[in-house]
Amino acid sequence: MLRIPDKSGADFVLKLPRKDRKKLEFLFSQFISYDDFSYCLFGSKPMSLSGYPKPFIYSNWMSFRESIQPRYIKMHLAWKTWLKYRHHFQNPNFVIWKEKSPWWKDEGIIILIANKQKMNFVIQHYAEDFSSVLGEAASSAESLLEKASKRPLFEDVLKCHEGLIGILLGYGRNNAFLFHQRDLGACISLSSIWEEGIVKQMSQPEGDMHLVLHYPCCMVDPNSEETKRLRDEFISTREKIFDYYRHDEYTLLEKTLALLR
Repeated sequence: MLRIPDKSGADFVLKLPRKDRKKLEFLFSQFISYDDFSYCLFGSKPMSLSGYPKPFIYSNWMSFRESIQPRYIKMHLAWKTWLKYRHHFQNPNFVIWKEKSPWWKDEGIIILIANKQKMNFVIQHYAEDFSSVLGEAASSAESLLEKASKRPLFEDVLKCHEGLIGILLGYGRNNAFLFHQRDLGACISLSSIWEEGIVKQMSQPEGDMHLVLHYPCCMVDPNSEETKRLRDEFISTREKIFDYYRHDEYTLLEKTLALLR
């Protein structure tokens, strides 16, 4: 049984088998701790992603061996479990779905979460970039997500354009387009958004929380004002996330699902 905090003051109770709860706990611990979903839920990123290789792929031995790692099998099964219960969690501002990966091609799956409000903001703010790449007037979150319900957003709708993908993942417009230019072969020097000391802290639980919360990672122009603003926003959001999850009778899974109701 899960007790989901509700704004009305009365918990929403979801009855489910223990094995299903365990799978959902694994899935959302991955999403929140390692894959930046919490930064999207708290509004500092328009979108975040997770992913895994398709189980039992046969293109070559190395791919097959990677695809059957226990963590990836658990992700695959946990996602299937989430599909059984997601109709209970219909917050109109958030969408979670999966599609094939533009980087792993036919061998990979990515799971995406979108914050529609934040998506709309960056789409309108960088309308010229979206219209110039997509060949049509700047769209909206609703329009892009409607198209993504029929075909892959990253690979098809956004044409694998690393600039637009980077904007939607919250890495900053200039950083995203520098990465795109480097992807096309330009000699551009980029580095991790975080210094080595920060990266080492990512694997350490915070205080009394049983939560390892990674910082969002991306390649950036380390000295730009855009990058400085991103660092400050991610650090500030990280504190809000810890404040939300610490000192509470509810579990990480229950408190996360409360945000999706």
